[in-house]
Amino acid sequence: QDFLLKTAILDRLSGSLCDAVAERTGSRELLERLEQANMFIVPLDQSRTWYRFHRLFSELLRHQQHLAGQPGDALLHQRASQWFEAEGYLAEAIQHALAAQDWARAAGLIGRVSERMFKQGEIVTLLGWLEKLPKEILLSQPDLCMAYAWALLLAGKYDLAEPVLEQAENLAQPGSVFLGLVATAEAYLARSIGDNTRVIETSRLALSLLPEKDFTSRSNLLMNLGLVYWHEGRLEEAEQALVEAQDKAQRAENFYAQLTSELF
Repeated sequence: QDFLLKTAILDRLSGSLCDAVAERTGSRELLERLEQANMFIVPLDQSRTWYRFHRLFSELLRHQQHLAGQPGDALLHQRASQWFEAEGYLAEAIQHALAAQDWARAAGLIGRVSERMFKQGEIVTLLGWLEKLPKEILLSQPDLCMAYAWALLLAGKYDLAEPVLEQAENLAQPGSVFLGLVATAEAYLARSIGDNTRVIETSRLALSLLPEKDFTSRSNLLMNLGLVYWHEGRLEEAEQALVEAQDKAQRAENFYAQLTSELF
């Protein structure tokens, strides 16, 4: 019963994970016995490495855990988060850190995966995690603040992104690379809402601050700048920006920016 109550917080179970969460040994054998006894446990793979409880049974166990005065959910979730991180399951490590309200741990883990998630288009998941963090943490750490701003921008929530970018700008040192990153996001926002004057202003600022070897950011900025110049009828400036965008995009293997720049 102690084992069942402590592991009820888990969406999936393995012997090693249950040993860590319940602070015991022999969990693998116990999981096998529970399956043989038809104790509302379902194997998730042929090797019987992973199991899960029946959903209703899991809810019952969580209710019983509360009534029985077992160790708090936060402690159990922290143990689970540590195990998942050690095994390389960072998404589940983040989920359990958030459930434990271990904000510092959750923020650190989210920071580790945010770049990969942007590249893979997992914006909704990332945004959901970020919005579970307390605002004072989310908006006080520069990298988290920028991750939140970009998640909002890519989700099309421009009205929510604007004040976040203003806060990121407040966190930036004058003349810093970080300010260049903020200006890059502001240029994206301005382009999205059709503010061409702001696109030109923020793009120029970003290009003046970002490293020359940041080919990805520079190619995107130059592409957008070139398109705005073209729409404004400033064709000579548009050509110059788009030619440079092609070069930077090719170096960064940024095929979208390269092809877009070539079309014009």
